[in-house]
Amino acid sequence: MNNFLIWLGKLDRRWLYLLMAIFVSIPIFLKMKMPVKPTKPVKMLYNYIQKLEQNDSIMIAFDYSPDSLAELQPMAKALLYHAFKKNVRVIGFALAWPSGSGLGLEAMQSTAAKYNFIMLK
Repeated sequence: MNNFLIWLGKLDRRWLYLLMAIFVSIPIFLKMKMPVKPTKPVKMLYNYIQKLEQNDSIMIAFDYSPDSLAELQPMAKALLYHAFKKNVRVIGFALAWPSGSGLGLEAMQSTAAKYNFIMLK
């Protein structure tokens, strides 16, 4: 193991970048498809919103910061769309991160505008 680490330390970085490029591009060229299976908590949330009546209310916490925006903003927009589609009132708040309220407001406004929903302030 020690000899391998020494050999790896002496290896030219360009070879590592080439290997990385090959391994990253394999799924692109082979058109590999990964199955998307919703987990139990996702199904439970979906079913909960499905059972709500028109004009019921839910609260959504937008407690995330810009560094996790790429992961959490699409999930927030999907949740908002589902709630808006069912005509459920959404109350958004952010307690943990100061930037969360702005990110939540942007998610609510863009989702409401995209799907022609009315947003009250």
